[in-house]
Amino acid sequence: MALVDMRDMLGHAYEHGYAVAAFDVINVEVLAAALSAAETCRAPVLLMVGNQDVGNGDLEMLMPAIEAAAQRSPVPVSIECGSVTSLEALRRAIALGCNGVAMPRVQGAFPAVVNRMRELVESARDCGVPLEGAWLRSAETVVSGSEGADDPVWPTPAEAAALAQRTGLAVFSLDEPASTTKTKIDFPRLKILNSVLKMPLALYDATSLNEDQIRRVIFKGVAKIRVNVAINDIAKAVLARVTANDGVSFWRAFRDEVSAVAERNMRLYGSAGRAAEVLSRCKHWAVVQQVWVCNDEHLSEQAFTGLLSECQELAGNSPGVRGVFAGRTLTGQYCVVLRLSHPQVSTDAQPTQAAMAMLRCSFHERCLAVGVQALGTVA
Repeated sequence: MALVDMRDMLGHAYEHGYAVAAFDVINVEVLAAALSAAETCRAPVLLMVGNQDVGNGDLEMLMPAIEAAAQRSPVPVSIECGSVTSLEALRRAIALGCNGVAMPRVQGAFPAVVNRMRELVESARDCGVPLEGAWLRSAETVVSGSEGADDPVWPTPAEAAALAQRTGLAVFSLDEPASTTKTKIDFPRLKILNSVLKMPLALYDATSLNEDQIRRVIFKGVAKIRVNVAINDIAKAVLARVTANDGVSFWRAFRDEVSAVAERNMRLYGSAGRAAEVLSRCKHWAVVQQVWVCNDEHLSEQAFTGLLSECQELAGNSPGVRGVFAGRTLTGQYCVVLRLSHPQVSTDAQPTQAAMAMLRCSFHERCLAVGVQALGTVA
C-alpha cells in the first residue's frame, strides 16, 4: 500500500527542496483526478478533506473511498483533515482515517492560541498523527503595496519560533499574501522564518503567485502548497462543450481538466518523478488491531452483546481508536476487536496508553460482572 506518514512525506520534500501538492477532495471525481495526475507524474500527493473553505461534505461517506484509493495507489499518498478546531474534531478525523491534521487559520491572543494548539498537538502526537498550524495576526502586511491593514500576515520569526517550541507543531503554515496587481512576498522574512523554524512550511494558497515566486518560496522552505483548483469554473467550461444530458462524457472531461491542473502544479513544484524515492524513505501508515478475548466458552450471546455495547461506548472518547467490533477466535471464544489508528496508540510509553489502560480495565470489570475472565492479546 502507498498510504504513508505525512510527517515523513513533507520532511522529505523540505530536505530535498520541492513541494508536495495538496488538493481539497470534495468528491470522488476530484479524488480520481488528483491520483491520476500523481500516477502520471510519479509524484507524492496530499489529499485534504474537511476544509472549511470548500465545505466539509459528508466525510463518513467519502473517507472510506479516499482511504481505499490511497492504500492501493502506486504513488505515496497522505490524507490530511484541514478543519480541526477541537479535540472532538481531531478524534473524529483520526477515526475516519486521516493521518495528518491541520488547524484552520486562526487569529487571537498568542497565549490562548498556544494553549489551544498544544492540547491538539499532544493528542494528535499520541496517535502518531502530525499537526499543521500557525498563528496569524493583523498588525502589518507582508505584501508590498497592499493597503489592507486587516490582511492576515505571517508572524515574526520570534513569534513563530515560540509557537513551534511551545506547541510541538510538525508543519508551520503560512497564509497566502493578499492579492494585488503586483504581489511581492516578503522573501527576507520567509528566509528568516525558515532558518529559525527548520521545519516544513505550508503555503495555504498560491493563486496570486507567479511561477518564479513559487519556485522561490519552495527554495526557502515551503514543502506543501494547497492547490486552489477552480472547480466551478472547470465545470462550467466543460458544460459549455459537452451535451448536458451526457453525464458520462461530462465527468470524464471534468476529471481530465482537473487532472491537467494537478499535473501542471506537480511539475511546477518539483515533486514529479519523486514517488519511488519518497516511498523508500517514508514509513507506511499501518492500522493495527488489538484483540481482547473473553476467556469463557460458555459466555452467552446476550451477555457478550451487552459487553460489546459498553466497550463501544467507552472507546468512543478514546483517542486513536477507530472502531470496536465483535469477533470470535478459532476456538469459538467471543472477542472484542479494537481497530487503532497507529501502532503508537498501543505503545506503553505514550500518554494515550492511560486512556487505553482505563478502557482495558473497564473491559475486565465488565467481563467479571458477567462472570467471565478476560485476557488481552495483540493481533
